[in-house]
Amino acid sequence: MAANRSPSAKNLNNELASTFVVYFCSSFVIVGILLNVFAVTIDVEVQPSLSLPPHMSTYASPVKEMQLTVSSTCLAMSIIGTAKGGSSTLARILAQNFGFEAPRRAYNMETFHCLPLMDRVCSWPTTRLDPHEATSYLVRKCNTTACWKRNYARFDKMSVQLMEKNPDAIMWSHIATAYSKEVTRCGTRMVVTLRDPVRRLYSHYAWYLLNLQDLPFTRYVDALLDIHKDDLHELEVAARDGEDALVKRWDYSVHTACTKEKFRAFVKHFPDIPRVHERFIFYENRTYDRHERCSFIRGLHQSMYYPQILSWVRALQEQDVDVQSLFRVFRSEDFFGTPSMQKDFRKIISSWVGPIVDDTKSHGRSYSTKSSKHFSKMNRTTLRIVHQIFDPWNQRLQNFLGNSGLSILANDSFPDPWLWKDTWHAQLAHS
Repeated sequence: MAANRSPSAKNLNNELASTFVVYFCSSFVIVGILLNVFAVTIDVEVQPSLSLPPHMSTYASPVKEMQLTVSSTCLAMSIIGTAKGGSSTLARILAQNFGFEAPRRAYNMETFHCLPLMDRVCSWPTTRLDPHEATSYLVRKCNTTACWKRNYARFDKMSVQLMEKNPDAIMWSHIATAYSKEVTRCGTRMVVTLRDPVRRLYSHYAWYLLNLQDLPFTRYVDALLDIHKDDLHELEVAARDGEDALVKRWDYSVHTACTKEKFRAFVKHFPDIPRVHERFIFYENRTYDRHERCSFIRGLHQSMYYPQILSWVRALQEQDVDVQSLFRVFRSEDFFGTPSMQKDFRKIISSWVGPIVDDTKSHGRSYSTKSSKHFSKMNRTTLRIVHQIFDPWNQRLQNFLGNSGLSILANDSFPDPWLWKDTWHAQLAHS
């Protein structure tokens, strides 16, 4: 019968079909707009009425022609680095002596916002992405409102001085890009605590040893130098080419420092230690386990502070912000000392952090320092090799921080503090 239909009937059917499609699609567009408007309206209406946190009560926004706003996603303080550099001790100082509060249910006061291999909502995945595409992908994930609200929904109260600790954040440029927009909106202070890079590397090795107690530090360093030798060379070349080249290369290096190829190259250095093969090749497919392994073979990179600091400062500068008002760098050696040194440190940083609410509490370290006795027995040749890697980067850091006004030092008795020549093992390595 369809073959016997008149042309007019066919045209009518076509018109009806076209009209139906148009109305059907239009209805979806209208519904989408209404839902979007409704969602925005709900988002505005349910925002709690908040009073300014204490540190913001007289704070003027550093952003030009931009008024400071406070919402349920704002933080007062963010410790963004560095892992095994004293961030846990600093967080306890800020909590006990300055009245900052961390998220409830957060292990060791830590959040993993936007951290690859840890934050499944805001940064997953990265290992399956091309390094050149990974950063732009992660920036898009981190910049969503849902991501920020989900991460900080764990805070009980919003009228207190809220603090997070995300010590691996300093390594990642996509987190710098995402955070820079939020901290300038909120007036959040960001702090990095840096530790002697050689000591930090050893502490990193000891923390991420992954039950590989029979893996000597000297062999660990040799393996890292081998699997990353090309990258270390490219970073040196980029550093000589200028800041733009270094920031770009650093971003690529961080994403490619942890790959299956690097894992297998690392394992080949330890044919006599079956546990290494078990942990790095035939491993359980767990997020935390992969984060542990990736961090383990990124040990050298995390002690190269200059490109990390540079990436964050440049991200803040793009927001047209007074960087000194929001970003500062401490030396962990300033608060790892005696109670009197700790008190001096608290007094000095109070000019930037805010008033001290309790100066009676002293603090110890967050973790055991059993590795110190092993560190003191480190092979002197290994010590010198590691210093040769870090010394040029420390010099660049000293040149940068010495002229930027971004560092706050409690002990200024030593010249060029970011060269860490005042530590005993540095003197030993250079003797």
